Amino acid sequence: MQRYRPNKVKTAINFIRRIRNWPAAVGMKLRPSKGALRLLEFRDGLTLIIRVGQRGDEAVMHEMLFAGGYRRALSYLSTLPEGVVLDLGANFGLFSLLAARANPKLRIHAYEPGPENMDMFRMNLLANPQLKERITLISKGVAGRPGKGSWSFVPDNPGASGFFSQGPHTVEVELVSFQQALEACGSESAFVKMDIEGSEFDIIRETPHATWQRVSALAFEVHEDPRNLTSQQEFFARLQEEGFQIDEEDVISYFAHRK
Repeated sequence: MQRYRPNKVKTAINFIRRIRNWPAAVGMKLRPSKGALRLLEFRDGLTLIIRVGQRGDEAVMHEMLFAGGYRRALSYLSTLPEGVVLDLGANFGLFSLLAARANPKLRIHAYEPGPENMDMFRMNLLANPQLKERITLISKGVAGRPGKGSWSFVPDNPGASGFFSQGPHTVEVELVSFQQALEACGSESAFVKMDIEGSEFDIIRETPHATWQRVSALAFEVHEDPRNLTSQQEFFARLQEEGFQIDEEDVISYFAHRK
């Protein structure tokens, strides 16, 4: 799976072409101030607030907005007459915002257990009032089984925070099962985006066939199983057994859709 690796020239060109207040974007590269926030106004109407001085938020922005990350998934969403999107591991909210922009008939249920990431997501909802009414942020984690979990925040790469991460700040959060999250969306089927830093393996092991039948398509990242019980090949094979065809996205993620 290819990972996006920006260079300075490509980054500068993307900033100028895509961002209305591009000097602010250039400034965060030239003078990164750890812990600061930067508001970026994109020429297509999106407003995005990201954390400066760490690689996580900027990398996610590059992958999704400049390198075609989730391109197939977002194209698929744009064709739906209506529907529900489950954004599992919503981070600072970029995928939810892009999904809402892709189709005005979609409702998004975004699950993010981390307090720091939730705060960023809420700011991005306020910065995009035309989208916020269709996005519901749920401060819980999604796993194979319901319960409690210890979520660790990784300050230098917030997107890598999770239940199997090693970070200096850990909080106990509520977990719902994947089945419960699907049932709560109030729809017979849903599109699922899953980027949950290893917890996807618990979901693939614990979720019954009937629940997978409610998933119309799936955009996901796959990591190594932190419990060393299931290989990536076995993960893909299980999705194929559930009737999905799996395609690689341009960078970082996969798109699984019904055959």
